[in-house]
Amino acid sequence: MFFALPFISEYSAKVQIGILSVLLLASYLNRRARIAIAGLASVYLAFKILGPLVRWLWYLFKGIAWLGFYIHYFQVAIGFALTAIAFVSNDGLDILIRELDSRERNRATREDGAD
Repeated sequence: MFFALPFISEYSAKVQIGILSVLLLASYLNRRARIAIAGLASVYLAFKILGPLVRWLWYLFKGIAWLGFYIHYFQVAIGFALTAIAFVSNDGLDILIRELDSRERNRATREDGAD
C-alpha cells in the first residue's frame, strides 16, 4: 500500500483492507465504535502532524531569536564605532593627548616631590 498504517503495516494488503473493512462496518453500525475509531484516528494524525510542526516552529523561533541577537549586537558595535570616529574627528585626539601629557607632568612632579 502507498500509505503505511500504524499497527497493521506489516500485514499484506488484503489483510489490511479486511481489517479496515471490519472497522468501517463497526463504525457504521455502532455509534460508540465510530467515536472510538474517529478519536484514535484523530489522535494518531495529530501525533504525526503536530510532532514535525512543533519541531519546525521551535527551529523558526530559535532562528528568529538568534537573528535578533546578532542584529542587536551588530547595531551596538556600529554605535561604538561611530562614537569612536566622532570622538577622533571632533578634536578628541588632541584632548586625549593633552590629558595624557598633564598626567605625565603630574606623575613627574609627584616623583620629584617624593625625592
